[in-house]
Amino acid sequence: MARLIPTVFRLKSKYIDRDAQLLCSNYMDNNSLAVQIVAPRAHETDRSEIIATISVNVNESNTLSHNSFFAKNYSENEGILECLEQLNLIRCINDGVKVGFTRAPLFELV
Repeated sequence: MARLIPTVFRLKSKYIDRDAQLLCSNYMDNNSLAVQIVAPRAHETDRSEIIATISVNVNESNTLSHNSFFAKNYSENEGILECLEQLNLIRCINDGVKVGFTRAPLFELV
């Protein structure tokens, strides 16, 4: 079941400058935390417009606590995690796991 975090914040990164909210759900294959950034809805019945997906589902994801996730901080997500950290919405735990030629740092929801 998806859970919309009610805090509306201003997301400013290399490619984005707009109001947003965090939407948390779970990946189907291992039930680990999935985190997306969505546009605030005008009405409760509106569908959420996805701005970015910041979590990545890797083999190690199923070993994490319910509020921790590995994050994508490259390409179109460049600068997003730093913005969310400055807003005290997420906190970096460690440098995470190797994913291809990069790393997916480990974060937790605050």
